[in-house]
Amino acid sequence: MTARRHLHKAMRPLLGLLILYIVFRRIPVDELASVLLHSLHAWPWWISGIAVTFLGLLAGALRWHRILRDQGFTLPFSESFRYFFVGQFFNSFFPGACGGDVVRAYSVIRSKGTNKTGAVMTVLMDRAIGLLVFVILGCIMIAFRYRLFVYSRGTRLTAYLMGAFLLATSAGLIVLFRRNLFEHWPLFKKFEETTRAGALLRKAYDVLLVYRSRPRLLVSAIGLSFVNLAALTSACFFFGHSLGIGISWFDYFTFFPIITVFTAVPITPGALGIREALFAGMLHTVDVSSSQAVPLSLLMYAGGLVWSLFGGLIFLLQPNRPHALPIDTAATDRYC
Repeated sequence: MTARRHLHKAMRPLLGLLILYIVFRRIPVDELASVLLHSLHAWPWWISGIAVTFLGLLAGALRWHRILRDQGFTLPFSESFRYFFVGQFFNSFFPGACGGDVVRAYSVIRSKGTNKTGAVMTVLMDRAIGLLVFVILGCIMIAFRYRLFVYSRGTRLTAYLMGAFLLATSAGLIVLFRRNLFEHWPLFKKFEETTRAGALLRKAYDVLLVYRSRPRLLVSAIGLSFVNLAALTSACFFFGHSLGIGISWFDYFTFFPIITVFTAVPITPGALGIREALFAGMLHTVDVSSSQAVPLSLLMYAGGLVWSLFGGLIFLLQPNRPHALPIDTAATDRYC
């Protein structure tokens, strides 16, 4: 089992590098050099993109802080902010699909010392609500511009998959929130009473039910998710402008949410290669060359890395830093 896990972890970065190699092979070197030179001269747009990326992440930190408060964790925002950006650092620079999420949950547990299930669920809810908003907006844009997606081979499959994601999510929400599964379904009740996993699942499910009885809390979290999406999409626009990409803001709001949904699937570390292939394939439908789309993808990743390093600085400087954080790769892979 250990050998298989090590092989799996080794294959993921290799797959990403292979995809990246294939993508770069199709880009003429002279075109790429010209685009990068133009970008260097347009450095103020880089600064704008990095600044707006921070606003997007700040909205994400506020969303998680609101979810924590809804679940009874009375942390000051400064503390939630610190844990959130430290989590960004661990997500970017340590192995494991979502090690930063484990660090966030662990930090809350260490601070409060109780309700471990609730702490973990706040991170999962934060992830799920953010991704749900990207799926919804992506599907709205696909419906609004269906000709662009249905009649193009480069985007048709993504449109079908996004529709499948939305249907599956809608069905899951109906099942989860229509009635209490553990009270109305004997199978769930028996699972809770006879297994430890069932008892833990019941605790997690009770956390979810908070949002059924208090929909305003969910609306608030969704609103912050839209702010997060708008800021990150705007950052993409600014980085694109630095590369001389002439498409409209509307085009960015069409493609960026869809790309984000697919890069959330942990196929390669940090979506290495997957992200670049998606940018190149989808922006090609609006006549953006790969020599522009791929550097745009890398700039978006670099903008996130800047604030991940900021999180690393917070981690190094924070008082009473824990000596041992749960960054064991096997643990984080099991969690994800």
